[in-house]
Amino acid sequence: MIEEFNAWLQDNSGLYASLPVALDRLVSGSRILAVGPFSLIAAAMADERIEDAVVELMCADDEALSVFRSTIDPDSRIPLRQGVEGVYDLVYAPMYINHIPKKDLVGFLFDVHDGLSAGGHFIFSFEDSLKVNLAEERMIPLWFCDQEVLTKYYTVEDVLNTLTTIGFRVRGIEEVEGDGIIHAVSFDCTL
Repeated sequence: MIEEFNAWLQDNSGLYASLPVALDRLVSGSRILAVGPFSLIAAAMADERIEDAVVELMCADDEALSVFRSTIDPDSRIPLRQGVEGVYDLVYAPMYINHIPKKDLVGFLFDVHDGLSAGGHFIFSFEDSLKVNLAEERMIPLWFCDQEVLTKYYTVEDVLNTLTTIGFRVRGIEEVEGDGIIHAVSFDCTL
């Protein structure tokens, strides 16, 4: 899995460009929630890098979790959560919102907002669309297994408007470059 991740990361490094900066902002004992299958390696990095960090996973992809547990976290040190439970200093969700329906997206964003500590960061990326088309979706392959997932597309404006309406303060928006991605955007948000 590490080899596949490193190969994928070379093509899509922009997805993780914000991670070292985010981890540098955290102090000993910080609480981190890694959301979705693309965040699993980030969870392991945070667990190793931040002293006394409380790192938790939120991932419904059983196959990704199985590979992660067997290769990276065989002792299951990093616990799995069903949702945003408690208060976090960092919620990291690369390429996650593309895989949840619009009807569930707003609820997830409210949960993150309510679960973010004062001064905490919500960092996520997503493959965007040039126009709103809620019916648009396709299956895309995952880098870590032979599985494909249903993908929805949102415009940057739609996501930005939703975030500000909920009460997030957007600190940064960056385009994500990579051969393996058509076009993606990364957001760094606080309260």
